[in-house]
Amino acid sequence: MTLGLGIITRNSELDILKNCVASCLKGVDSVYITVADKEEPSQEMTDFVSSIGGHLSSFKWCDDFAAARNFNMSQCKDDWYVWADTDDEVVGMEKAKGFLSAVPSHTKFVLCTYNYSFMNGKPDVKHVKERFIKNDGSHVWKGKVHETCVSEFQTGGVKCDDIVWNHRTTEGRSVESYKRNMDIAEKEVSEQITKDGKPDPRSLFNLGMAYCGLAQRTGKQEDWERALSVFARFVEIGEWDEHLFSAWKFMGICYSQINRLDLALNAYFQCLRLKPQYSDAHAALARTYDGLGDDEKAEA
Repeated sequence: MTLGLGIITRNSELDILKNCVASCLKGVDSVYITVADKEEPSQEMTDFVSSIGGHLSSFKWCDDFAAARNFNMSQCKDDWYVWADTDDEVVGMEKAKGFLSAVPSHTKFVLCTYNYSFMNGKPDVKHVKERFIKNDGSHVWKGKVHETCVSEFQTGGVKCDDIVWNHRTTEGRSVESYKRNMDIAEKEVSEQITKDGKPDPRSLFNLGMAYCGLAQRTGKQEDWERALSVFARFVEIGEWDEHLFSAWKFMGICYSQINRLDLALNAYFQCLRLKPQYSDAHAALARTYDGLGDDEKAEA
């Protein structure tokens, strides 16, 4: 059984790409680097990929992360494909092949925790993402931003708690990313409404995330309210519990920021209904009760 790592990047991201690859290199058999840029791979990028024995390819950037990811995955010749973003740092990748060797034969994907942002050195926003994908041609990436790997067939997956992705971005790169993602997500939702009369739930979720990221940086009430309106539409049509949990959690954050703690409580209770085992919903409830001055319920 072999494992190939796939990453899409830009020429300007070589320094942080090196950190990502270093965190994964001992656990994979192959590395597939796709430069998704307006220019061909730079000489520096070519030299780096050659130095690690990797496979380098080029994809003309077209504001579509799913298209770039599909191209990158098509380069992989290994039994399993694992993906990372340029600004990710992976902990525990050396355990991957042992874990994959032990999963049931019908397993098509493996979910892992993604620590998306940190506060005081501890993760404050987490997602569960499909990370390891059986390379049998049954999966395809969809979504122009915050792309998701899906299959038209009934597939089985498992979760691995021993391998964790940490998002290690810079403030400047983060602001650029949110603005870019917002533009792409707005265009994608608009195109879907024009074509089908309604947006894809995944696209709505991605747009809400982009608006929420911008609001976290501007602190403007209108930006928080804009994120809220999108997430409210999403929870009406979304189907996957992981995304519904995240949407309600971010709605709680938005309500807290516009001083509607009563509605924030309701959002966090919706989180508990979906995923009572997730600790971040309990912590958010405690913070909200503390903000309301209800020490007894906050401690409970």
